[in-house]
Amino acid sequence: MALLERADTLAAIREKLETGERLDFDDGVTLMESDDILALGELADLARRLRGGDDRVYFVQNLYLNQTNVCRVKCKFCAFAVTQKQDDAYTYSGSELVEDAVRQHELTGFTEIHMVGGETPHVGFDYYVDIVRSLHEALPDVHLKLFTASEIHHMTKLSGLSHEEVLRELKAVGLGSLPGGGAEVFADRVRRLVAPGKEHPDFWFRTHDAAHRLGIPTHCTMLYGHVETYEERVDRLRRPEDDRGVAPAARQHRERQGVLDHDGPAACPGGAPFRRERRAGHGRARADLSRRRRAYRDRAENPGARAFRARGRADPGAARHALQRGGAMVRLGRISYVNMAPVFYRLDAEVEEIQGVPTELNRRVLAGELDVAPISSIEYARNADRLRLLPRLCVSSEGAVDSIQLVSRKPLEQVRSVAVTPESATSVVLTKVLLPEASHVPLGEDADAKLLIGDAALKSAFEDPTPHYDLGRLWLERTGLPMVFAVWACPEPLHAGLAELEDALVASVRLARAEPEQLAYEASERYGYPAGFLARYFEKLRYRFGPRERAGLMTFLELAQETGELGEVPELRFVREAVVA
Repeated sequence: MALLERADTLAAIREKLETGERLDFDDGVTLMESDDILALGELADLARRLRGGDDRVYFVQNLYLNQTNVCRVKCKFCAFAVTQKQDDAYTYSGSELVEDAVRQHELTGFTEIHMVGGETPHVGFDYYVDIVRSLHEALPDVHLKLFTASEIHHMTKLSGLSHEEVLRELKAVGLGSLPGGGAEVFADRVRRLVAPGKEHPDFWFRTHDAAHRLGIPTHCTMLYGHVETYEERVDRLRRPEDDRGVAPAARQHRERQGVLDHDGPAACPGGAPFRRERRAGHGRARADLSRRRRAYRDRAENPGARAFRARGRADPGAARHALQRGGAMVRLGRISYVNMAPVFYRLDAEVEEIQGVPTELNRRVLAGELDVAPISSIEYARNADRLRLLPRLCVSSEGAVDSIQLVSRKPLEQVRSVAVTPESATSVVLTKVLLPEASHVPLGEDADAKLLIGDAALKSAFEDPTPHYDLGRLWLERTGLPMVFAVWACPEPLHAGLAELEDALVASVRLARAEPEQLAYEASERYGYPAGFLARYFEKLRYRFGPRERAGLMTFLELAQETGELGEVPELRFVREAVVA
């Protein structure tokens, strides 16, 4: 069953493509996480054909030029920029660029010039006008794709003109389109780290919007593979067509359809441009991910929306999140470990929060004392006929998790007994799956190894020099899949507010991912660990219940069945398949 699940991870996205439905944020993350390169390529080809393409694929033969390497911006990833005083600094005149371009055109017959460069403060706007005019007059049949949005913004500073005025003058002397550089990743966190000297991404949007209004096609590219997350990549891909009011682009001139590498639907069969992907394993079936509510981003910008207040306690460990929505309270369980910090970071939902260790939450969910809680994945499987799952949330890792450790002075192959914690059912079963020959005794009794989870495992890593074996890493080495430690389970009959609550939990996680430093600082204040340690720990945790996580869960349940810890491997049943009470 697990292999079947893995083979079908992109089925829902294929269905959306075939019906013309636009892909959303979660679809984008699914594509990013997929390692099925052939399936990704097949989906991309399907999208291309549905938009008018056939067996023909078009490429552009262009000439790449740099007018200057002198730059006022010192992006941390750049090995190109220099100052005017450095020996290898250059700034070519229009005549020098023309001489080089004409010579190379005689050799290769290129049809496009792609030129970008540094943002030098030592020239005026007339310099840029001159090089565009010179190139266009010398090679009138060559398309000029010149200057990133960041460079155009720099020209407004040099000239005192608006973005539209700068573009209008450049278009008048031969500018054909803009390349897509200068955007990197839009997330403020990433830009602070890799390009702190660049202007806000809003200027990138403003420049492209002005170009579109003038009928100038533009590209949209992404510099990635540095410090950004998958979610930040998807945010980068969807925001150009999100709800920011960017005008529709005149993206392909009819007379050049199928020749330029411009985004946009083709107007005739075979006219779809070849869309260059920047990473083989991360092909996008469509880059135009659909609009989503901006609530989590707006909350990041609005300190007033971050307020959290407690309104009393139903019992020890219970708290209420005070919000402005009406409706009945959802009784929400919270694991009393630091791994819940991202999920509850800025939870905006009307709930009664009740804390406990995983086995305590297991009991309370099955007793009907909670409406939803993260419970041990093995406990869900043992009671799947009574429970439903939230479809988008889990607690998992792909590799080391830090908070589930087997501590032993003996090599694992020599361990014959394990003292296990009473706090987690899944970790105990995982230990049996990984060490089937070892017997189990209660924690505190003599054994070759002891199993620690949660905060006890994190503290042990600081305090105990005994070798620690991370079960998340051992699981990945055995299966190549994520390990799902907990799922969000709901007893029947279902509470009517679960769908809205899931949206709020997902939004909280996404906001936590967008603000890792603030998350680590606040969690450090609450739980007492160093903020840097927590930042690395949170990076190892996954909360999205995606296709790979579901495949990992089903594999775990099958192996649990083989060890005698599970009677039958259940079918996963989700909340949104059922009618709520």
